[in-house]
Amino acid sequence: MRTIHTDTIERTLYQLCGRACLHLTDACTRAMQKAALAEAEGSAARFALDTLLSNAQTAAAENMAVCQDTGYAVVLAEIGQDVHIEGKPLAEAVDSAVAKAYADFRFRKSVCDPITRANTANNTPAALHMEIVPGDKVRLTFLPKGFGSENMSRLYMLTPAKGVAGIIDAIVETVRLAGSKPCPPVICGVGIGGTFDTCAFLAKKALTREPGTHHPREDVAAIEREALERINALGIGAQGFGGNVTALGVQCEILPTHIAGLPVAVNIQCHCMRCEKAEIRGGTPTFLIILSNIVLCILIKQGEPEMKKITLPLTDETIEALRAGESVLLSGSLLTGRDCAHKRICAMLDAGEELPFHLRGETIYYAGPCPAPDGKACGSCGPTTSARMDAFAPRLLDLGLKGMIGKGERSKEVCEAIVRDHSVYFAAIGGAGALYGNAVQKSEIVAFPDLLSEAVYRFTVKDFPCIVAIDCKGGNVYR
Repeated sequence: MRTIHTDTIERTLYQLCGRACLHLTDACTRAMQKAALAEAEGSAARFALDTLLSNAQTAAAENMAVCQDTGYAVVLAEIGQDVHIEGKPLAEAVDSAVAKAYADFRFRKSVCDPITRANTANNTPAALHMEIVPGDKVRLTFLPKGFGSENMSRLYMLTPAKGVAGIIDAIVETVRLAGSKPCPPVICGVGIGGTFDTCAFLAKKALTREPGTHHPREDVAAIEREALERINALGIGAQGFGGNVTALGVQCEILPTHIAGLPVAVNIQCHCMRCEKAEIRGGTPTFLIILSNIVLCILIKQGEPEMKKITLPLTDETIEALRAGESVLLSGSLLTGRDCAHKRICAMLDAGEELPFHLRGETIYYAGPCPAPDGKACGSCGPTTSARMDAFAPRLLDLGLKGMIGKGERSKEVCEAIVRDHSVYFAAIGGAGALYGNAVQKSEIVAFPDLLSEAVYRFTVKDFPCIVAIDCKGGNVYR
């Protein structure tokens, strides 16, 4: 019987949190490079993939979170049956490690009460899954799960007659319905069999495998290969800009199920695969994942003539000249605002209250930054899913808002309002949080500080790379 103290587990998990959020895995970087080379030079998809690879280099070199959504902390603890764990309760040690890591590394705290939406302020509790396995060691897996992709996941309770064809259809349908929202290219974790709850866990567990690996059962591996081929034939492409690579991998896990059912869960992961693993036998952990070799990165050459330089605030003349699909570099002043801020803005307008900032002529960036590292104006700060703001955007555009920056497609109502109000929607590259954080030269909270990372900030940015996604004439890069 081997004794392992929870202090060792806590220290190891603390290290895993830092390693995972600051680096892509080597396998993920290689998959991204392969995807970039599969797209035509000069295409929007190639621009997006090159930006993401450049972002990975920036994050590793400057110790910034790869993506500002440092996620819900998912921890898998495989505990050998010959291990005795002493010390504080394991769940307490896990939460302590997560809270300390997210504070020390200045990661964004994104966990809140589901009803009141009050932030727990330390990114706990973690989602802890424990399994008893043979052996005398503890294996820890840390997966910071962002919710732009988590929100796009689905669970199907298929009838047995649907068979393999039904499983593949469910996987492909999930990605098709997700479209641009989860920052493609995505990775699909798929659970097949079990029960309603174990199937979902299998899908999550499948995401802890490295991209490009296949299930040892050939019939399951065949499902992975066919589903991936069909997904990439959808043409959604990186960030939804169209292209050859919509997914980097499909990874399935399987369990026996009841004769009356065929559960299938599809857990979507964005390209930003930040999974870390370690084994503990004694006091020193062994780390199992190779971190990204940043030499592999394809670097985007920002500021070249084909990237139009735009000054903020936007003028009508500038907006008139922009066309969907153009790559631009934004410099100047903009506001930030996410779901809660938009909801509060509209509530204040309904109540006849004066806003603490003006909207006319402004550009709003749908983002919630990580805390700023020493010497920087802002931490990692990539875009969030724009569709969540669609219920509020037409009203703000009618009040004089001129620009929006986010990721993913917009509703029909928003598209119509953009044309009606002679405005523009820019697509930032989802997952490029370190690169965008570096483009922020000045940052201050101008409203709603109680919302923490969801407060309204005023940023001064320089050479902030985007694509014109929807222009004032109705041109739409997603269509």
